[in-house]
Amino acid sequence: MTRLLGTSLLITLALLWITASAYVWRVHQLGESADAARQHARHLLVQEPYSPEIERSLTHSITQRPLYAPTWIDYAEWLHRNAEPEAASRAIALARMLWPERAPLLWRAALLQLELGDQSAAAASLLHHWLLQPSDGLRALALLRRLSAQSADLVTAAAAVWDTGPHPPIIYQRQLVNLARRSGDVDLATVLWDQLRPEEQAQPEILFPLLSFLLAQHAYSTAAAVWQTGMNTEPGLYNGSFEQPLLNRGLGWHYREGEGYRIRRVSDLVYAGHNSLLVEFTGTENVNLRWPTQTVLVTPGQPYRLQGYWSAYGITTRSGVFIELFTQGGQQRARVALEPRWGSWSWQPFSLDLEVPDDVHQLVIRVRRMPTQALDRRIAGKLWLDALQLEPLSP
Repeated sequence: MTRLLGTSLLITLALLWITASAYVWRVHQLGESADAARQHARHLLVQEPYSPEIERSLTHSITQRPLYAPTWIDYAEWLHRNAEPEAASRAIALARMLWPERAPLLWRAALLQLELGDQSAAAASLLHHWLLQPSDGLRALALLRRLSAQSADLVTAAAAVWDTGPHPPIIYQRQLVNLARRSGDVDLATVLWDQLRPEEQAQPEILFPLLSFLLAQHAYSTAAAVWQTGMNTEPGLYNGSFEQPLLNRGLGWHYREGEGYRIRRVSDLVYAGHNSLLVEFTGTENVNLRWPTQTVLVTPGQPYRLQGYWSAYGITTRSGVFIELFTQGGQQRARVALEPRWGSWSWQPFSLDLEVPDDVHQLVIRVRRMPTQALDRRIAGKLWLDALQLEPLSP
């Protein structure tokens, strides 16, 4: 009896194993068949977009894998081509329901909804796509901008994304700044600025690119208001004491590394505070130095004074180094500069006065060294700058 029961148990287990194996094989075969049918349909959608074989293949794939959302998007495309917009919209809605958090599917859904003329649904898909994949923001926002003529509507929709998205708000906000800059859209930049919270307006990653854009677009009054709010001070020289990092983007100090010189912040020799700026020459090149430089927003018709401190060690060549202040933009030009210096000197003050013409809104501060054909043209030595200030004078 025991042997019989054991044999029966083995037979039962064997049958269960065979049944399970057959089921797994069948599921696998169905999946492969569904994928093959969908791939066939995708090929025909490109090569023979109106072939009736497309619908048969898609229907077969959906029957076997009804929860696979990409096939429903393919089916929606087929329905749209065959002038069945309502059925196509339902297929898209079902695909979004099945895969609610897949950015590539949302992008396809948005493009189809645009073709169907359903702007509201397309906007919802684009916003959801952007929420999940902010790195694709420029592409999504550019399409959204076409759907929304009013900057306020776009910014309001975007604010709902950055308030609820899985990433920090600045990730999304920077994309809107980039969109405004690339499209030259001052209105969008202004509306975005007004939407930001005070702590968001003070972020350099937002404030500096926005100010640079407004200045490039000659929106000077708006730029001045943005500076006043974001910096909590009147427009002027930024980081003249070099206590903040050299961002080298947007506003603030700009420089480029070149052959024969190096520019950096240092703390071993300062006039005040904890840091100064060092320009170090290697003695190997006839340097044409135009850095560091900073463009400053100023009031037209107002006289200004640039003052600060500089120190040097072993500056060679009679071409020397100097600091200049000049206007940018406008029909009228003005420029002042220190006399070129070489050799060594400890911290000494300098100042430059310049009256801004009536049609000028920007001044440029720059360190210069002119190339020379003299025998001692390869410049060496070190130059330090610290405690720079640019202040308006009484007219």
